[in-house]
Amino acid sequence: MIATYEYIHYTNNQEFLATYWPKYQLAMTFIATKIDNTSLLYVTGINDWGRLTQGGHNSEANVLLCRVLTTGSIIATWASNSILSATWKSLAHTLQSSINNKLFSSTTGAFYDSDTNSHLYPQDANSMALAYSVSPLNTTSSISTQLLTNWSPIGAVSPELPNNIVAYTSSIEVKAHLVSRNPLRSLALMRLSWGWYLHNPFGTQSTFIEGYLSDGTWGYRSANGYNGDYSYPSHSHGWGTGPVEVLITGVVGIQLIGAGGSEWSFVPQFGDLKRAEGGVTAALGKFSAGWSLAGETGYLYWYNFGIMFQLGRMEHWFYLQVT
Repeated sequence: MIATYEYIHYTNNQEFLATYWPKYQLAMTFIATKIDNTSLLYVTGINDWGRLTQGGHNSEANVLLCRVLTTGSIIATWASNSILSATWKSLAHTLQSSINNKLFSSTTGAFYDSDTNSHLYPQDANSMALAYSVSPLNTTSSISTQLLTNWSPIGAVSPELPNNIVAYTSSIEVKAHLVSRNPLRSLALMRLSWGWYLHNPFGTQSTFIEGYLSDGTWGYRSANGYNGDYSYPSHSHGWGTGPVEVLITGVVGIQLIGAGGSEWSFVPQFGDLKRAEGGVTAALGKFSAGWSLAGETGYLYWYNFGIMFQLGRMEHWFYLQVT
């Protein structure tokens, strides 16, 4: 459901929206009815991305639903249904409040796994809470810092899947550190994990792996779902490509605000880099930008946001010297 929002957000495909809007509403009704009298989602299924446990008032699932409701409210606006938009937005606020009040440890400064497992502080829930702006601003620093405790020399070891480094959850973590305004941490994790794999002579050296064990072998989930088969994990895995999106939207700084690129922002985060350039294509055309260190005095920015017209294409280049 989040991916449905992302697709429409970039493409502004109104035909797609009209076709799937009825089924989207059914899906939202199904999952929203699982919010119980605690104002938290009570998970009744156990299948997930591969974490060992799922069910009950799980923090990861609740954070995901909060994002679903928030983006669903925007989709409802695009579908000209103001009543549903307001309903889902209100439900998202209530759920967000319950997540922060009932699943957050003020002692550790992070979210625990569930209200029945307060000793595990998962990578997925804490990364998502930052990436999707579910946690309050006064907790972003402690959550980002707590995530560092999982780091090893070759990546972040997932507490919810012990001894495994997971490209999916690590992808969300690199975004989480950018959202919390910690670009150095985000870039450091990219180098630790993706840098390690891309330079590994036994990997593809070009694509992204699904995951690997903390000892550097390819037995991802071999003891938990893949029947001891070290050849099963994917070495070209879409769920492991998170740094690509993060580098464009967070480091280069291009973010599309309105559907199809009708509104946009350019907010770079430099970290320790000297140059970055990237872009995306949306319904209104190509959006590209970049920046480079200008000596010791500041940064040079440029951005080229193409606007599509019926009779052709107009491109605008803007230069700004910041000192």
